[in-house]
Amino acid sequence: MKKITLKNKKVWLGAILSFAFVAIIGVAFAFTPDVKKAIPVNTKKIAGLYWYHVDASTNETTAAYSYNDTKANVINAQSCKDNANQPICLFGSTNASLPVGTNVGSPASDNRILQKN
Repeated sequence: MKKITLKNKKVWLGAILSFAFVAIIGVAFAFTPDVKKAIPVNTKKIAGLYWYHVDASTNETTAAYSYNDTKANVINAQSCKDNANQPICLFGSTNASLPVGTNVGSPASDNRILQKN
């Protein structure tokens, strides 16, 4: 049998400590909890438009915008009820600074609210 010398003890001690260090690091990484990516919250705001009162006889804006909201919320907030075949009451635009007297033409249905009577 080989005699254990101080030099051999240091080699064995170094090997055992190295193995223990690697084992501890491996165990530490093996048991770290999985970090799941958070599901993003829908932060996209529903597009609100700037709503201008329109003179039905001229199809022109009569003042600065009155509302900045979605069409559904604006319909609930005032007397225009979006009935078909009625003169335009409000015009919705993405532009917050339309000059008074701007002709709105024939806007798409998402950009207009028609008078109820």
